[in-house]
Amino acid sequence: GKALSTLNNILLTKNIPLLSCAQNTYSQIEKNKSAICFQPSSLTQCRMLGVYGGENFKNDNIIIATSSAEKEQERANSFLKGIESSIPRNKIKRINLALEGRDAFTKLLGGTGTNTIVTLSTDEDFVTTVFAAMDSSLDIYNFQVVGLPVWQYFESLDPQTMEKFNTIIFSPDNIQYESFHAIKFREKFRQLLRTEPGDGAYLAFDAFMFSKNIFISGYTEKSKVNFLGLRGMYGFERQSEGAALENQYINILKLERSEEHTSELQSPY
Repeated sequence: GKALSTLNNILLTKNIPLLSCAQNTYSQIEKNKSAICFQPSSLTQCRMLGVYGGENFKNDNIIIATSSAEKEQERANSFLKGIESSIPRNKIKRINLALEGRDAFTKLLGGTGTNTIVTLSTDEDFVTTVFAAMDSSLDIYNFQVVGLPVWQYFESLDPQTMEKFNTIIFSPDNIQYESFHAIKFREKFRQLLRTEPGDGAYLAFDAFMFSKNIFISGYTEKSKVNFLGLRGMYGFERQSEGAALENQYINILKLERSEEHTSELQSPY
């Protein structure tokens, strides 16, 4: 929060690179051209999810279902920003399910093709309501649900239900734990610290390895930088000229027919 903003202001005046590894910090360093944000903001992730949707949902009946929560509206708008370059907004339906109710939702469903329901909510009760609204029509319509990674931890939403509705979620990281470099890193980490490395340890290692090349490769002067680390691919880009570099790479996770399929999406910009 305040500490990062203060540090950013100091480094900005001296043109010293800043690497931020904390979540949702892009807005605090956005105007620093020499700053690099390792974790994409939640809104960037939703926009990139929209880019994926634009490439893969073109023939679907797309419905964005939200409650009245402001954060959900922001995520939905970011999703629309990503998808609108491929699919016009007027072809995408939107409903405030909390206000308009289940009957209004059912009227939006299409009888042929796939009904892709986009619900970018962290409210477990509301997400459960969305799945319940679809469940009563499962014998009539084909569904695909697009949601957030936090859904994996909802007690009321089991993997079988997510598979039944062909659920798509996403993640900014994709650690290949059985890869040679990941195994060697774990071995060294255990040897030195006598414990297992968490996600933060992999992220810190990637940031350190990336920092070695900042000056050699002139990363802070480039508009786009790709980097492969232990946590997977990083795709750093600037949202505008003179802005900070932000990782805009997400991994798409599909749960369908009792199998989890993983594919990757990199920013096309």
